[in-house]
Amino acid sequence: MRYWSVTSEREPEFLSKGFKRRHVFPHTLHYLPKAGPGALRFSGPMCGITNPTAQWEVLLHATSPRLDEVPRELFFDDDIVWHKRQYGMDGHVAFGFVAVDADRMFGLNYVSDVVQRISRRRELKTRIETVLRGWTYMLLNGLLNFAVEMRIRTFFSPTAELVMQSSRPAQPELFERIYDHTLDALFEVRRRGPWWVVDVDANRQRLVRPEPRTAPTRPEATFCLVHDLGARNTGARPAVTDPSQAMRLVDDTTRVAKELGWPVTFIAPRAVFREVRGRVAGEGHALGFASDDALVSRELEPELVRCRSVDQRTKGYRLGDARPAEEREALELCYHKFDWLLVAGSRTNGAMLGLERGIVNIPISLDDRALVGSGRDTWASELEAIVVNAGPPAVVSLGESWSRLDLDRRRRLLERVAARADAKTCDQLTEAFILSRAF
Repeated sequence: MRYWSVTSEREPEFLSKGFKRRHVFPHTLHYLPKAGPGALRFSGPMCGITNPTAQWEVLLHATSPRLDEVPRELFFDDDIVWHKRQYGMDGHVAFGFVAVDADRMFGLNYVSDVVQRISRRRELKTRIETVLRGWTYMLLNGLLNFAVEMRIRTFFSPTAELVMQSSRPAQPELFERIYDHTLDALFEVRRRGPWWVVDVDANRQRLVRPEPRTAPTRPEATFCLVHDLGARNTGARPAVTDPSQAMRLVDDTTRVAKELGWPVTFIAPRAVFREVRGRVAGEGHALGFASDDALVSRELEPELVRCRSVDQRTKGYRLGDARPAEEREALELCYHKFDWLLVAGSRTNGAMLGLERGIVNIPISLDDRALVGSGRDTWASELEAIVVNAGPPAVVSLGESWSRLDLDRRRRLLERVAARADAKTCDQLTEAFILSRAF
């Protein structure tokens, strides 16, 4: 995994270039070729860029010794880190979304959940605002470094006025501080309409260049358990739409998974999504929406709107019959802030692929259809066979046939998975996939 690092030993360099000591802290940066959640909503109206492949997500993470001053659990508090852009790493401070067009780069929005939402943890408010007060300065320095590495000539950073046109600002002065008052304190800028314009070459001498690093990765077998409440093996049986039935199924699976020490990704129809979310919250599981098999392509966009009225942060989706998304559908999924799509493995040749429209395909390696009748031994052997090495993640999707088995039989089947396999959710698989492609 590639990333960029600024250690505490670089502080004198920051001070020599005009940064204030109170704004400097050691950190890492990750440049990810992925449209962040909601980025397409900004980029179209703001700069006319509607292609997700032009979008990048820049992550800022604090590191030691500054990180040691903050409770680590804070970075995984969903009430604080609302956008959930940690990518499994603690120290997540902020993100910036940008769009690249040839030799021009457009900033879209810059956000620090942990600073801007810390009033929800009053006992930590003063500490966080002191320790991480310089997040905008560190992020903008990182964005200019990204522009240099990408051979960008002009960096357009939005004015507070422009960002507020695409947002619902509760505190206009906060937007002005982030977008209007920080950039010109660091770099030579000029205003052009609703943008602050930064000549990248002219400002290189003001930049503190992070150092490129590569984190070693250890190949290992990866296993992902999915329980799809919307899957059905026979046309006569509908997806689960009764909340009490959904709760029984979820309780059974979480009980087995807890005994085995595994997280589960639950795919739930919109009708029972709130109940499923409430049941598994805080237990390390992940969630995705399930589309009805009868939903046709032209109906997807309004259905996604309805899904987002139920939950704004869930990252996953599964189309009817686990089919891949068409180009337009992938664009709609990305626009509505989804990161991954669960698909039948036979349709992706068994490989995990990043779609050109910004959605990561997660192929199913094995479903539960063979559990019908006398096929359990065969299914168990297939399960053992796919979780044997460090190849593509083994994604096992369980649905109607799985739910018909008694708990003891379910447990015995899953115990066939090698103990050495690293169990992950679909959210975690997606994050690992995107991080592996960091610039």
